[in-house]
Amino acid sequence: MTPLGFAYVYGFWVTLLALCAIAAVRGQWLERAVAFAYLGASLATTASVGTSVYPVEYGVLAVDVALAAFLAAAALRSGRWWLICATSFQILATLAHLSRVVHADMSNLAYALMEGASSWPALICLAIGLAEKRGPAHRSGIDASSPQR
Repeated sequence: MTPLGFAYVYGFWVTLLALCAIAAVRGQWLERAVAFAYLGASLATTASVGTSVYPVEYGVLAVDVALAAFLAAAALRSGRWWLICATSFQILATLAHLSRVVHADMSNLAYALMEGASSWPALICLAIGLAEKRGPAHRSGIDASSPQR
């Protein structure tokens, strides 16, 4: 693996774990749920890579579809713009599998890049969600995005 590839992959894991820790400490239920959904999906993806016969990684496809469905439901419920953006990135990653079905002769590198290119932008969306300033309800301890609404 090249130094850039090493930094890309292991930097992702370090950033994801740091965001999960921040979410656990200071995030509300939504940020915690999204952070740990990303962690679970990343672990499941790592475990399922290479288990399918090409042209499509069906294990990764299943993880991507499940994560996209979770993020879409959370985005529709909360209306948070950072989560809508994160959902869009996840849907793009999921569509990479459809591209591979339509173009089975697509190179493995192109498939991997299409499938994984949205991982960093999704983490950036989560970081923005964790850093987002909220109004008076947040300062008073009321979580306006909680499921009890």
